[in-house]
Amino acid sequence: MAHVPVLSSRPMRGFTWRAKQRHRPGLEVMASTGRMHGFESLEELRLLVALDFLKASEVLSQPFRLDFEHTGGQAWHIPDFLAVIDGGMWLLDVRPMELIKEEDALKFAAAREVAAACGWRYSVIAGWRPHVWSVLDHLSSRRRPARDLLSRYDEMCMSAYG
Repeated sequence: MAHVPVLSSRPMRGFTWRAKQRHRPGLEVMASTGRMHGFESLEELRLLVALDFLKASEVLSQPFRLDFEHTGGQAWHIPDFLAVIDGGMWLLDVRPMELIKEEDALKFAAAREVAAACGWRYSVIAGWRPHVWSVLDHLSSRRRPARDLLSRYDEMCMSAYG
C-alpha cells in the first residue's frame, strides 16, 4: 500500500447532508492546500483547521477503505484523513473519547498497523483542550481579509466615527 498513489485518490464516501441528520458534514477551505476538504462532523472540521495551521501540504478526506481480519471475524474501516505535514504522512481518525467503543478501538488498531507498515504516523484525535480550540478558532477567523461585498465599509465607518 505504501506504493499506491493514495494522494491522487477520491474520498470513499460523499459528503452529503439532509434534514434531521445527527452529524454536521461540510466543506472547509484550507489555505495551506488551496482547496476545499470534506468533513463529516464538527470535530473533523476542527482537525482541518488545526492541519491548516500546521501547513499541511496535502489532506485527503476518507482516503481508503481498510478491510481486515481479526479473531472475531472480518471488519472494515475508513480512516478520516491522510495528511502530508512537513513531508511526512499522517493517517488520522477523529472520534470524541466518550464515543469510542470496543469495535472502534479494534479498527483504530488495524489502521495503526497499516500506517506503521507504510512508514506513516497514526493518531486518533479524541478531543481538544478548551483553550487550544478557542485560540485556533479565533485565529482562524482572521486568516483571510474580509471582503466588502456590498461596498458598505466606508459608510459603516462614517456612521460609527462621524
